[in-house]
Amino acid sequence: MEHLLQSAPTHSLLLDAQLQIKDYQEIDQFFKILHSDIGNSVDKIPVRMLTPIALSERVQQVLHTATPTTRLVQNCNGEWYYMEIAPYLQLQQSQKGVLISFTPHKFSTVSNYKTCAQQKEHLKALQRSTKSTLSISKEGIFLKIIPEYSIHNIDNHKFFIGKHIAEVFPKNIFTSYTENIKKAIASGKTIDGCYEIWQPQNNHHFHTHFVPLNRHQALVITKEVTQQVNNKEAIAHFVRSLAHDFKQPIRTIDSFFHLLIQKPKAQFTTEQQEFTKHIKTNITSMQQLITNLTNYIKDKEPTFEVVHYSILLCEVLQNLQALITTRKANIQFERVPEKHIWMIRSDIRQLFQNLLENAIKFTPEQIRPVISIEAKELDNYWQFSVTDNGRGIAAKDIDKIFTPLVKKHLQNEQEGNGWGLAICKKIVQRHGGEIWALSNKEGQGTTFYFTLAKKMEK
Repeated sequence: MEHLLQSAPTHSLLLDAQLQIKDYQEIDQFFKILHSDIGNSVDKIPVRMLTPIALSERVQQVLHTATPTTRLVQNCNGEWYYMEIAPYLQLQQSQKGVLISFTPHKFSTVSNYKTCAQQKEHLKALQRSTKSTLSISKEGIFLKIIPEYSIHNIDNHKFFIGKHIAEVFPKNIFTSYTENIKKAIASGKTIDGCYEIWQPQNNHHFHTHFVPLNRHQALVITKEVTQQVNNKEAIAHFVRSLAHDFKQPIRTIDSFFHLLIQKPKAQFTTEQQEFTKHIKTNITSMQQLITNLTNYIKDKEPTFEVVHYSILLCEVLQNLQALITTRKANIQFERVPEKHIWMIRSDIRQLFQNLLENAIKFTPEQIRPVISIEAKELDNYWQFSVTDNGRGIAAKDIDKIFTPLVKKHLQNEQEGNGWGLAICKKIVQRHGGEIWALSNKEGQGTTFYFTLAKKMEK
């Protein structure tokens, strides 16, 4: 037995067929073992590895099949090692136990992935590939290219096969990759991820779907979206600059307007007083348009929280109290769930406010607005609806109303700047849901439906 450990790798642990410790050497980075533990079951020994390994099950499998097994693990210092569990035999070839050995992973000591030429090649292969689909084990080993779902440059992906995520990606990516693979396999649901690879000249962005295949493997579908991300950032920068440049002249117009109307009303004709109302309305509309525009392109990290549905509705009605009172609107609630809902509070408050405000504004003056709000609990979603008795929407316009700068009532001269429903759509999508509208015909009201995922993946 001593001879066996002398020829074994530096970090080794010897177990008999009953999983009792027979000998060890330099194993403290992986297990907390004392000399007095020899003869005890390995199940009673604290594991110091950062990687869950299900040791007993793996050892039993090797004892049963007499076939060695290898996987990548992290020791207590976060360094990567290959852990091999192999059977050992007596001279008579009768199986007696297993030898667990740890060999340093060749990338475990690389502090900066950019210094490793082979890893650079792996990243270049990914960057050269417009779209790829590979299968990957839950331990993070790339197994196979799925050519029928990959867009050209298949040869580039041969760099990945048989490699661990740690060999291909920097730490900030492979940690998240591993977590998403495990989430997908454990939940049986597709998990999405976005990743950025830093380069000296420019960065590359990728969008990845992790699709579970079975209890041990998942598909990794990756598409480079660098151009889309760069375009989005350029548009956001342009919009912010444009909004900033517009604010000052609008403030100046508003200031001079207030100086102008300081004259007593008696000095204005009835027609001039009407003109001042139109000027103020349009100044306010322009200011709101700029605010909506900047809000639409904001991309802050969302903060989800659990909010009671009834409390949120009270906040919405309080914010719209002046408008509701002025129009004598009748707000009705159907099946209000006395439950808490997972959401970005400010977003969902704005969503309801936009829909209710539209429902009131786009109801003709001679008609009292009657609005019904309904909530329905589904398996994985909440479904909400807001129904009004307003003008309705023509069938040919129903698909256009969620597009920015397209007004809800395209053929009517109504108040609005075309951003409210576009913002609603973005909010709903951020919550993993969908939004749509149904209108029988013009003059018979509209119902807006939207769904919110019960719990967003973090």
